[in-house]
Amino acid sequence: MKKAVAIFSIISSLAAVGLAVWLITEHQACLRLAQESIALRRQLTPAAALVAENRRLSRLLAQGQHPSSHSNEPLAATTAADEHAEELQRLRTEVDALRQQTNEIETLRKDTRQARVFLTANLKARSAGQVGTTHEAGPANGSQLEILRAEYWTDNARMDVTDELRDRIKDDSLKAVASNNIKGDPDFGRVKHLTIEYRFGGIPATNEFREGDVVVLPTGTSNE
Repeated sequence: MKKAVAIFSIISSLAAVGLAVWLITEHQACLRLAQESIALRRQLTPAAALVAENRRLSRLLAQGQHPSSHSNEPLAATTAADEHAEELQRLRTEVDALRQQTNEIETLRKDTRQARVFLTANLKARSAGQVGTTHEAGPANGSQLEILRAEYWTDNARMDVTDELRDRIKDDSLKAVASNNIKGDPDFGRVKHLTIEYRFGGIPATNEFREGDVVVLPTGTSNE
């Protein structure tokens, strides 16, 4: 069982490392797209003024109203209008690119959130499967008595003594004394309690003992 727990710990660590690498990569991609978006927004600052100027020049051309009577000014106005139209078209193209990049950033964020949820659920599922496999496998010594969990405790401290009590199972029964001799003293000077969760013949049960009590499991087994 300790080997299975160690393997599960390694798998969980590898999964956590993979998740961290994935998140770092996605975060860097988001930062790059965000920087490009900021640069495009800065280029769009004069867009409003250019649009207004383009509209003004268009109205002048349509109504035949020119700033002066010089013959070369209509041509200059037309050239300026064409230049503004080209600039406006360029800005529109950049706006479309900016929108596309914004959509890509949002999609990337959604993918990152989904990947995070998936990996978290996968780790929980593996953990639940590992616990279920451990419990269903039964005791390694073939005994009908299986210690699921045992704690030697006070209100201030708790000590896991599961493995120590499992090693004391003999002939489908456990006989011991709830004392510091099991593993040690978790809280010096205080009266301890021993809580044991076990399964006998497939039926789960829980018993609690006070320090100094004789522990006999399953309940009803005679004390030799």
